[in-house]
Amino acid sequence: MFVLGGFVVATLVIGRQVLERRELQSAADALVIGAAYSVEQRGLPLQTGIVLPNGPRNTRLHHTTKFEVLHRPAGERRIVVRVTASATLDSQQTWFSKRFLQMQVVSHAQVNEVIYGDVWPAVSIAIDGSEGMKSVMIGSQTKSAFSVLAQLVSDYVQRRLPVRNGVVVFNETVVKAVDPPIDNDNESIIQPIITALNTTTLIGRSNFVDALERTRVQMDKILKGGRNVLFVSDGEPTLGGPCPPQDHCHIDKAEQKADQVRKLQNGNPTDGVALFTVEIRRSNWDPATSSYVMLHMAGAPMSDGNDAAMNTPVQNVTEIEAFLNEFTKSVCAFGPLDPGPGAPPKDCRPRRVLPNLAGPPPRVFAFLRYPSGGELPIRPVPNRDAVPHEQGFEYVVNEKGAFVVLTLASCQALGKDPLRRLVIRWDDPQLVDDPTKGSGCCHALSPKLCP
Repeated sequence: MFVLGGFVVATLVIGRQVLERRELQSAADALVIGAAYSVEQRGLPLQTGIVLPNGPRNTRLHHTTKFEVLHRPAGERRIVVRVTASATLDSQQTWFSKRFLQMQVVSHAQVNEVIYGDVWPAVSIAIDGSEGMKSVMIGSQTKSAFSVLAQLVSDYVQRRLPVRNGVVVFNETVVKAVDPPIDNDNESIIQPIITALNTTTLIGRSNFVDALERTRVQMDKILKGGRNVLFVSDGEPTLGGPCPPQDHCHIDKAEQKADQVRKLQNGNPTDGVALFTVEIRRSNWDPATSSYVMLHMAGAPMSDGNDAAMNTPVQNVTEIEAFLNEFTKSVCAFGPLDPGPGAPPKDCRPRRVLPNLAGPPPRVFAFLRYPSGGELPIRPVPNRDAVPHEQGFEYVVNEKGAFVVLTLASCQALGKDPLRRLVIRWDDPQLVDDPTKGSGCCHALSPKLCP
């Protein structure tokens, strides 16, 4: 009878220990989900002083908790929060166990995250400085097309956006050139670019071949990050004589050189160069030559060109300003937001961003991360163009995916320091296994939280 009673007591003690451990694990799971929500919505450092829902109520034990943030490799596009909960169970002492049992449980939750700003895109702006660019630009009173462009490009580089700018000024040869910086830098090139634009003498004709070759050399030095060429001209490469005939215009050679630029490969993970053309239409604009060559040069990286969407004809100051504003907007757009290459295994990778994540309530959160590691929240706005001087971002979904587009003020704040980063987090946190001991896939006890 005594032995049977001992087994009954042992069973009750073990049952209580199992129950208390399960409740402690449930509390840790609730706490880690709350902490992950805090990271997602409030940023870093993790604010453990906030009220975390349900965690303490899931166990009757007095417990202590330790919160940690595990930064996963950038390619995995997630951040993992760990909670360690410790408690002492005051249990009845038996022949096989002590009265006080130390218990510790660990729980992990992941938040979808992507970080931008490690490598800024590079842009080479090639501007025609031939005699033809002396023509007065509509809407500028008496300013020449080149003077208008020089002022607008000077204003653009002084915005200090997160982009590495360079410039090529050409007429019968390349007369001025400032190479884009190899590393993240938008400050050292400002004065050299302004000087190059302000000291150009407009003479001669336009040598597209030499200008494109110089942009190709500039882009060949860029071993990381996106590469872009913005080519601005009245569209008439007229070295050798008036146009037509086309062989005097070197149109074929210009197209061949543009093809070499677009299809440039030099070990950069981002193959090719995006070639945008801006066609200045003067009063004597000739569609047989101007439109033909500018259109055929324009194209996406590694493409064959002839992309009308990347060729912009302009006739006046307003249209040039509109183009540069759109170009600035593209520099300040980050995405597409999805798991991407290098994400965790399919059964536990972050879920894709959905079109309705902008809310309400919002499910996309953006932060400006400082070199110290702290993060400043960036608020969502319905239209970033309406509040250019306010901190904010617009959530945009198009045929290419979901993007976060910063306002001008937030974009400038990102570009103010090469060590700053843009952090974007989205969707609901998920419980996962310990990522340091395997794939970190979805928590087996919480299948409803898995994708």
